[in-house]
Amino acid sequence: MTCGVNDSSTGRGSLQDFLDENCLRCSPCRTEDPSVPVVTVPLLPGWTRLAPEFFPGAWLVLTAPGAGSETFTPNAVVLHGELSNRAVVDDLLEAARKSSTLLPEWREEEVSFADFQGRRSLFVSGSFAVGDSIFAATSRFVVVDRCGRHYLTQLTVTTFADTSEALATDVMVLNSALDIQV
Repeated sequence: MTCGVNDSSTGRGSLQDFLDENCLRCSPCRTEDPSVPVVTVPLLPGWTRLAPEFFPGAWLVLTAPGAGSETFTPNAVVLHGELSNRAVVDDLLEAARKSSTLLPEWREEEVSFADFQGRRSLFVSGSFAVGDSIFAATSRFVVVDRCGRHYLTQLTVTTFADTSEALATDVMVLNSALDIQV
């Protein structure tokens, strides 16, 4: 894609479209790099941390294998990247919100642009359908400003929509316990 030209076939806008249109790259941070903000989420009982080589580019991936099925396992994925240049944060977060609407049969339940840990943030939750399955998803996007650089952190937790109360509590804990240390 050429910078400044949106050739997205969706016509609906997305986070990747925003990055492309603004000539921005989001390069994945490495957990072993001491110069980047450190992102953590708790490893809750019943959840397993997957090896990084299974999801290149992801900061962290957790799954709850005991709460899944033969075709799907509830998961929490943390993406954490450094932007190639500073971004207009309001526009970046709005593009992130629009990305959720691209999920099949998306039904938005909650949207909040309230700061998280003193940083600009977006929280969105809702449900979407794939085939006969209905999933619930929450995503938190946080823009971290460190030493004049912008970092974008995304935590997305996906479960079956008709999940147990215990798993619903886990989703709440994962979202609220996200921690970013600069």
